[in-house]
Amino acid sequence: MDARRIGRLRGDLDRFLELFSDCFARSEGRAHLRRYVHGQLSNVRRKCVEPMADAAGIAPRTLQDFLATHTWDHERACDRLQQLVAERHSCDGAIGLIDETSFPKRGNHTAGVQRQYCGASGKIDNCVVTIGLGYADHAGGFRCTLDHCLYLPESWSSNTPRRQQADIPTDMTYQPRWQLALTMLERAHRNGVRFAWLTFDEGYGASFPSWSHFSAADKPMSRKCRWTFTAGWCRRPCCKKNTHGTSKAGDRDGFPAWPSSRAGPHASIGYAPTRIRCGINRGRISISKTAAKGRSSGGPRLRGSRSMYGWTAPVTASVCHRRQFG
Repeated sequence: MDARRIGRLRGDLDRFLELFSDCFARSEGRAHLRRYVHGQLSNVRRKCVEPMADAAGIAPRTLQDFLATHTWDHERACDRLQQLVAERHSCDGAIGLIDETSFPKRGNHTAGVQRQYCGASGKIDNCVVTIGLGYADHAGGFRCTLDHCLYLPESWSSNTPRRQQADIPTDMTYQPRWQLALTMLERAHRNGVRFAWLTFDEGYGASFPSWSHFSAADKPMSRKCRWTFTAGWCRRPCCKKNTHGTSKAGDRDGFPAWPSSRAGPHASIGYAPTRIRCGINRGRISISKTAAKGRSSGGPRLRGSRSMYGWTAPVTASVCHRRQFG
């Protein structure tokens, strides 16, 4: 990037922010948005309100009021961002990234703060946890955050005085972290964003409900989970309809088969099926057994070794793949 291109970045940024002008009801809010974003991208060392306001030539109190009291349409701004990404940066190999960000706190008044695992400090700490959905194209030339939400613990969801003091909306209640991630994925899909791959860490990879929902989209996933995690079946399990009847003789799994194997006019007599059930948990294997099957003739094939740079030295990992059914 040459000096001429760098000189045009400010104008490009202002034109980009104009796309979100209808998310603010007043012109003062739109002007403060530009000043705040310019301050975050400037060479000011401390990215807080007072230094950024001084650099912009305005009173710090006005920028503080913008962040504390001004309102804008957050839902519309988020939808607008995702629609722009879908329109301008869609690709066949797009990757969705689900990850958490933790912010250590000292007090107890910040919304959602409690003692929980903090990734920033690497231990159980007093912190706030947020969940984000990222987007990256296959070539790595474009990356952005599509959505971000606060994780509200159960201790906050049931404490009405504490919620009112922190101005938490009444419709915001406790949801598991995987459920928040699924909600963000569904919203991005409605706005036209498509992922070829989904990646998430052990906290979501070890959650069977999250894995079942994510795999329902029939997209490849790169997920981290414990070595002993029971992932599913290497072969598609036999699903049968439960008909509220007693199990038939000869049914190994204890569930009557549907449709009935009987022929004739009485083949459909009985209650209608209400749900699909899998034959107990037979055949479900852990990640360790899945990897061990790679050494057999019918297992996954090793795709060689990949070297990655760790904190102190390169890390080499053997890579294989195998389709599983949840």
